[in-house]
Amino acid sequence: MIFNIAASFRRGRATRKELWGTNVNGTKNLLEAAVDAGVKRFVHCSTVGVHGAIVSPPGDEKSPYAPGDSYQRSMAEGEGIVNQYIKEHKIPTVVFRPCGVYGPGDLRFFTMGKCIVRQGLH
Repeated sequence: MIFNIAASFRRGRATRKELWGTNVNGTKNLLEAAVDAGVKRFVHCSTVGVHGAIVSPPGDEKSPYAPGDSYQRSMAEGEGIVNQYIKEHKIPTVVFRPCGVYGPGDLRFFTMGKCIVRQGLH
């Protein structure tokens, strides 16, 4: 089983080359290795951002791709490669799309938390 949870994620000024190198080419490399090794399941982490802004909420996995920035476009292209491998190589696959990730140096959730406290919503 392979869990593909690696990604270049909007860090600083990530270039298109850097985003595609990890999120597209890295995914393809893992899929090729999965086929060669006879892996029984491929689990791929994507992002809800592949859908961009949902025109008629709520959205679901069948909502059209409409990525709004380079990160989201790279993840959508990576998902496209996963879907191609599912069809061509019959690899049992799960794609999941988290709506928020948090890690070192990421202050987005910190800012949201401060707003919640300020509004008395905690």
